[in-house]
Amino acid sequence: MNNSFFMNQKVFTERLDEILMRRGFSTNRKVRRLVQNHELCVNGKRVLIPSTQVSLRHDEITLDGKPLGLKPDVYLVMNKKAGCLCSNSPEGDKLTVFDFVPDEYKCDDELGVLHTVGRLDGNTEGLLLLTTNGDFSHGLVVPEKHVEKKYYIELDSPVDDEEKRLWIDKCREGLYLPEAHSGPSVFTEPSLLEWNDDNSCFLTITEGKFHQVKRMVRALENRVSYLKRVSMGCFVLPEDLEPGQCRSLTDEELIMLS
Repeated sequence: MNNSFFMNQKVFTERLDEILMRRGFSTNRKVRRLVQNHELCVNGKRVLIPSTQVSLRHDEITLDGKPLGLKPDVYLVMNKKAGCLCSNSPEGDKLTVFDFVPDEYKCDDELGVLHTVGRLDGNTEGLLLLTTNGDFSHGLVVPEKHVEKKYYIELDSPVDDEEKRLWIDKCREGLYLPEAHSGPSVFTEPSLLEWNDDNSCFLTITEGKFHQVKRMVRALENRVSYLKRVSMGCFVLPEDLEPGQCRSLTDEELIMLS
């Protein structure tokens, strides 16, 4: 878990050198020189270690006595609505998730591009994160991090008890997904399948291959009729968010995701 400049574990923080590099102030080597040759302060206290943890929401960063004025990045949680795309480039008259983002959250030129953390298919609902912080999103989608993503699935056809056990075993071992228009052939990493009833289940994966959940169900000789992402890591989709709604993530929620 991150620690803030004042060791407040309820505040989401980042490394100061990574912030300065992301905002274009310097390269890694030059950040070290900046710390050595200039008075770089957080809340009036000089920083001597480039990797010092700070909060752009709560801390003031100054260089030689002048505030850098770094705006906090945008971090949003959305309950994605079916029928909209996770795309910055609209396709014809199709809606994108950005059509549902209030103007108050739309970034300016000082921040990075507001983008989705990974993607959900057009007809998939549920938990979607959006941010201007590329380092934050990379940490959640890079395969090496093995961030768990849990989905609620409703199936076209009911599954009997014997098949249920077989599905659980096959998911635990990893599935072969043949080549299709939705992607090349791959073997999935082990996943956790939990049955809700004969027609619905929860699937937890640590990857994000193209149309992966639908392809996994197809490999098990069934079809997905409804799909919703319900959690990422320890963070669960807030119950008070209606489809299409979004809000800013709290510090506590960002810590859960970091």
